[in-house]
Amino acid sequence: MRTLNGQIVLNYMSTLVPREIYSFVGWHKYLKGNNMPIKKRLDYKERQKYACHKSKAKSRGIEFNLTYEEWWDIWEKSGKWAQRGAQKGCYVMSRKNDMGAYEIGNVFIQTHEENRREAMLGKPASYVRTPAQRLAQIKRVNPQYKEIA
Repeated sequence: MRTLNGQIVLNYMSTLVPREIYSFVGWHKYLKGNNMPIKKRLDYKERQKYACHKSKAKSRGIEFNLTYEEWWDIWEKSGKWAQRGAQKGCYVMSRKNDMGAYEIGNVFIQTHEENRREAMLGKPASYVRTPAQRLAQIKRVNPQYKEIA
């Protein structure tokens, strides 16, 4: 057995791993995290969000020409990263007039509500529903639905 700082360690792919980490379910994440450069470890979640954004754009058939650094710079300059999300009161990265690719000069940060409002412009009236129409649809799908008064 080998030791590292007085602890017994197991050898996994030439990496010394403390026994308690090796027996831990997520030991491979420990290895991955320690082998990543420090910058990548610090912004791991942001990189995940970038990859998710890029993937969703691709699935919607929209070009995504921003690098991670450009994407992050836009969010950082806006100061809205902590309020980002697809709910009321949150901020999203939008394209000008909902056209073109996600690229420098064609994207900006705005509220989710403003983005939805812009997305509805030019849609047929049948596409945009009133609150009463939405409620009727909910009741059709879920007959047990009860309004809270």
